[in-house]
Formats: sequence, C-alpha cells, structure tokens
Amino acid sequence: MGDKKRNINIKKITGFVTVIMVLILSFIVIAAKDKAGGNANKTVAYINDEPISSREFNQCYSSHQVLDYMIRVKLEQLLFRDKNIVEDISYKSFINSFIKENDRRKEAVDKGEIIYGPKQFHEDDYFSYLHSKRVLLLKEILAVEDFAINDEKLKMFYDNSKEIYPEYKKQDYIEARLIKISPKNREGEKLTISDIEGLVDTYDDIFDNQMAFQKMIEGKSYMMDIIDRVFDESTARNDIRNESSIYDSVSKLKIGEVSDVIEYNKAFYIIKCIDRKEGDYYSFEEKKDYIRTRYIDERYEELIQKLMNESEVKIVDDSIKAKIQEVN
Repeated sequence: MGDKKRNINIKKITGFVTVIMVLILSFIVIAAKDKAGGNANKTVAYINDEPISSREFNQCYSSHQVLDYMIRVKLEQLLFRDKNIVEDISYKSFINSFIKENDRRKEAVDKGEIIYGPKQFHEDDYFSYLHSKRVLLLKEILAVEDFAINDEKLKMFYDNSKEIYPEYKKQDYIEARLIKISPKNREGEKLTISDIEGLVDTYDDIFDNQMAFQKMIEGKSYMMDIIDRVFDESTARNDIRNESSIYDSVSKLKIGEVSDVIEYNKAFYIIKCIDRKEGDYYSFEEKKDYIRTRYIDERYEELIQKLMNESEVKIVDDSIKAKIQEVN
C-alpha cells in the first residue's frame, strides 16, 4: 500500500515538474521571438520619408542586390499605395499576408483542393511573387492614367524601335543542305564528334565529294543521308522548339559556309548554307499587343529611373551603413 502511494506521489511530482519545464521553455521561446521581432521591426532607413525595417532591408538588400534594388522596390511600393493597389506597404503588413497565404494553402492541401505553385511559400519567394503581381497591375493602371497610350503613339514607337527588338522581325529564309550521319545498328562501331571531324578533315569539301565521303562513313557501320531543308517563318515554331540545336547552327551561317559537326538526337549533322534572305518585319497590326507591352515597359522604366534619381535616402543605422560600405 505504501509503495502504491509513493508511486502516485512520484507521478504527481514528475507531472508537475514537466508542466513547469514546458511553461519555462514556452516563456523563453516567446521572449526570444519578441526580442527578434523587436529587432526585425526596427527602422534602419528611410526612402522619401517612408521607413524601412531591419527585416525588410535584409529581404531586399544583400551582397547580390545593390542598394538601388531596395530603393526601386520601395518606390514601386509607394506607387502601389498611390494607385490604390494596396493600402499598407509596411513589411509588417507583408508578413501578415505571407502567413495568411501559407495558411490558406495548407488548408486547401488538407482538403485535397488543387493549388497552383508551392504548397508553402518561403518568405523571399512570396515577396518576389507578390511584388511582381503588383508591378504588372501597376503598369496597366499607369498605361491608362499616365502614359495615355493610343495607336498613333504605338505606331511611332514601332517605327522607331523595330530594328532594336528581334521579335518584330520574321525569321530569315535559309536554304540549307544537311549531311546526317547515324549508326546502322547498336552493335556497330561508336563514333564521336572528334571522329567525324577527323573524317571530314580528309576532304576539302565533303559536299563536293558526297559519294566518297558516304562510302567512308558506311565502312564505319554508319549510314549517311543528304537532306535539303528550308528554314523560314513557316517553320520557325518547330525550328526553335524541337530542333534548336540544328537551327542555332544554321542561323549563324553565311551563304556557302559549312557548320561544325553537331551531335543531335543520336546522329551527327554537318550543314551548308545554300542561300538566305533577310526576314521581313511583322506589320504593326500583327505585333500590336507585343508593341504595347514593350511601350509600357519602356515608359515604366523611364518613370522608375526618374523617381530613383529624385529619391531621398537616409540610412539611420550604423551597422547598415557599414554593410553598404563593405559591398561598395
């Protein structure tokens, strides 16, 4: 009976000690979080009198991202607020949004619902994701309210910039002859690019000596095919998506030039450019949506650069000043 009471008392004492330890540990964790939160929310800089917290500074500024990046981000956030995209641009507000978004995603995953993107965001990834979405919305608002876009402006922009952007131009027309060298069977001799280059070097021009070169290749348990191809706007999608290795090579050739040996899709290719003509430009109507996007992007960059040149930056934390000096 005495042993039974002693065991009960020991269990009670052990349980009591466990509760006390949990409370102490919880207090330590909470205190540490409060301390860290206090430091994280400390204002370390101002951009146009808008405060930057320590945590926000560390998010936007690192050895890979110069001070200009942080200035740009804050100026864009100020524009978000001015254009009523978001009311609160503080980092504390962002953190609340970050937590809510991850809670929403977790709840959706638990319910078996489909979500797009990661199951849980990291803080820096969510910052970039949210900021990018807001920049896109800002550009559309500015396009209507500030940039005053119309067809006349877009047409003038197109005429002045079509030589700058390759997307305005159709693919060049190129006639080419391809020598394709591929193994007859898996058990045959295995050739490398160096081997093929060595065989090519024994001829002044393999395209002028196709029969002799083919005989040599077939003696190596390989077969050779001659393929005449046209690359132009009608083949552009396939050229870039499915045969980029071939097109990258042929697009660099001048008339009469021969490519290096290319290994592609378990075969070797040697290409000669027979003829080529420069591609025409797309019409304004064909590329109007793209031209509009380019125009907005350029006007936006001009605006941001102007704001950055006029911005007032104050660093009020000595450790931050030292960090900036180290990078610069």
